[in-house]
Amino acid sequence: MPEGQSGSRKDFLRHPMAIVLVSFLLSGLIGAGFSNWLSGQTKEAERARIQAESRKAAVQNLSRYVYERRARAEMLASAFRRHAPVDEIKDRKKLYDDAYVKWNSNHQANLFLIRDVLQDDDYSYVESVVEFRLIGKIFGPLDGCLTKAYDSALSSGDPVGILNDCDARRLLQEALDCGYAVTNELYKLSGGVTIRSEAATEIDRRCPD
Repeated sequence: MPEGQSGSRKDFLRHPMAIVLVSFLLSGLIGAGFSNWLSGQTKEAERARIQAESRKAAVQNLSRYVYERRARAEMLASAFRRHAPVDEIKDRKKLYDDAYVKWNSNHQANLFLIRDVLQDDDYSYVESVVEFRLIGKIFGPLDGCLTKAYDSALSSGDPVGILNDCDARRLLQEALDCGYAVTNELYKLSGGVTIRSEAATEIDRRCPD
């Protein structure tokens, strides 16, 4: 490079305006890069927020199925214990059956919902709790108990004795406790406010093994 050109370049770089220009260009590039990064972070945070809200809404819907089935069972058992008129018992049994059908119609979808909340591709621990503990050890026996009590009530038998024999009060309480644990821990997981090990511990504590 000719000496004159080299000197001119050095003189240019020493000029205050050159420093200002270079600083401006660098700050512009850095600012644009930071702006793009910040925009990407904002979009990612918004996407995560929308997913969390969607999962929370799904858990709330699952909670409605759990509590509706449990509430209808409680109301039917209450009618038996009060020796309510047959028409009232029939009405409550119909409402209970409706909740039972609704639960079973949505059962597989609810299991997939749980998997989605946990972001699992395979069968999850919480799914097994719902199937084998909440349903298998609580709702299933409770349904059999209420059905026997209903048949007894219609034939002028002793539905209260049947409820006592199958320990309906305990089953109703376990349905409340286990249903709450499952839905509450799923809701917390969907919002990222707990971790799986803590959720599993709480579910194990409230759901009979």
